[in-house]
Amino acid sequence: SGGIFTALLLAVACALLVVPVARAAVPPDQDSFYKYEGKTKLKKIAPGTVLKTRTVPFHVTGIEVPITAVQLLYRSTSALNKPTVNVTSVLLPPLKLGTPTVLSYQSFYDSLNTEDDPSYEISSGTYEGQDIAKVESVLIAPALLTGETVVVPDTEGEEADFSAGPVYGYNTLDSLRAALSSPATGLTPTTKIGLAGYSGGAIATEWAAQEAPAYAPEINSDIVGAAMGGVLVDPAHNLKYVEGSSSWASIIPMSLDGLARAYHLDLSPYLTAYGKELLESDQDKSITNETSTPGLTWSEVVKPEYPTPESIPVFVRTANKLIVSQGGTPTVPFLIGQGNGGEEFEGTPG
Repeated sequence: SGGIFTALLLAVACALLVVPVARAAVPPDQDSFYKYEGKTKLKKIAPGTVLKTRTVPFHVTGIEVPITAVQLLYRSTSALNKPTVNVTSVLLPPLKLGTPTVLSYQSFYDSLNTEDDPSYEISSGTYEGQDIAKVESVLIAPALLTGETVVVPDTEGEEADFSAGPVYGYNTLDSLRAALSSPATGLTPTTKIGLAGYSGGAIATEWAAQEAPAYAPEINSDIVGAAMGGVLVDPAHNLKYVEGSSSWASIIPMSLDGLARAYHLDLSPYLTAYGKELLESDQDKSITNETSTPGLTWSEVVKPEYPTPESIPVFVRTANKLIVSQGGTPTVPFLIGQGNGGEEFEGTPG
C-alpha cells in the first residue's frame, strides 16, 4: 500500500506541474447550478434532499488534478430557520480501499464573498482567495489517498453568512445527508463519518456536532468523532480579543456584517460614519485579503454611547445564540485544540 500511496502522490504532483490552468468556472452568483428552479416549494422539501448533481474535476488554484468531485445542490436551513439551498463537493478517492468512510472537512475560508466558496475553487475558480484552497488541498490529500471520501461543504451557505455558527452547522449536516443519499457518491446511509475543521471550519465542526442529535439524528449516529482547532467560543469575546490587533482587527466589521446578513439586522443606528464605511466596504471581503485596518478598535466603528458590544441589545440577543453549547450537546468523541501564541505573533491577548 505504501507504493500505491507514493505513486498517487507523484501523480498529483506531476499533474500540478504539467496540466495547464483551466478556464475559470462561472462564479456562484452567476452559475445556475447554485439556484433552485424546481416547482415544489423549498419548505415542502426535506433538509438534505439533493436538488441537482454535477461532476467536475478537482482543481487546485485552477489546475486540474486527477480527482473527481461530485457537486450537489441540496436543501438546507438559514439562521432564521427558513429553507435555503447550498452546495457541497464530494471528492472521490482515486482508489477504493475497503468499506467507504467519509471525512467531512469544513474549510477555513472565513469570508463574506461567495467566490471564496470551496465548491467554486474546486470547480476551477480562480478568485484571489486561492491560497486557502492550495493549503487545504494538501490537508485533505492524505485522506483521499488512503481511500476516504472527502466531503467539503460550502459551510457559510448561499449568502456567505460569515461567523453565523448555526448556519455552518445546518449546511454541514445537510451536506452529509445529501452526500450519503446520492447515488453518484457511492456512499450509503450508514457510512461512518469523521468531522474536522480549523478556524471557520471549527465553527462548522462544533455547530454540526452540537446540532446533530436534534437536527440530524440519523447523521449523528454515523459520526465517529470530531476534531477542531482555532475555536470561536463566544463571538462577543472574540471582538474584544481581536481589538487593536495588527493582524485580525478587521474581523470586527466583518463579523458585524456577517451577523447582520444572517439575522437581517440593521446595525446602522449604532455605527459611526467610519463604521458604516467599513461595513459597506467589507461586503465581499475575506480575512485573507481584508488587512486595511490594522489596530482597529471598537470605538472607531461604533458610536461613543455604545462603548462595548454588550451595550447594544440587538447584538447581545444575536451573539448569545452563537455561544458554544447553545446549539445542543455533542454526543460524539471530540478533540478541541487551541494555540496560545496570539499575543506574541498576532497582537492579540494571551
